[in-house]
Amino acid sequence: MLHGTVYHRDHGLTPAAYLDTTEHVVLYFAASWCVACQEVTPLLRHFYTTYAPHQNFEILLVPHDRSAEAMRAYVHRAALPWASVPFQDGQARQQLDAWYGMDTIPYLVLLDKHGRVVASSVRDGDNVGLLPVLAALRQRWQGRP
Repeated sequence: MLHGTVYHRDHGLTPAAYLDTTEHVVLYFAASWCVACQEVTPLLRHFYTTYAPHQNFEILLVPHDRSAEAMRAYVHRAALPWASVPFQDGQARQQLDAWYGMDTIPYLVLLDKHGRVVASSVRDGDNVGLLPVLAALRQRWQGRP
């Protein structure tokens, strides 16, 4: 899905290849300056810390910040336990935006292990929030498509 490296607050730059070993990846398009993102992030962090130890999925932040410093500060302040596309890797961020992105943030996209979209937080142009995406992920764990 993604080549190169991802940034993890605890491990620094890490090979992105580990994402290929997961059954699902949730792309989280967000930014530190986005008030709605600041409200969604704690809910997403709680979901992640509750289920990630027992399920084969990962969340990947696709930052829409204005600077690398703002992004790093957000990752640390929000205590994000998942990796993010490095701010400096503009090509990877642009590629993910082109493949899966929307004009709105926060935006979540649930991908299967082949990179196919399973669920999205935007339907018919309306942001429906993170709950339908997380519900779709749970259904897949229970063997229901």
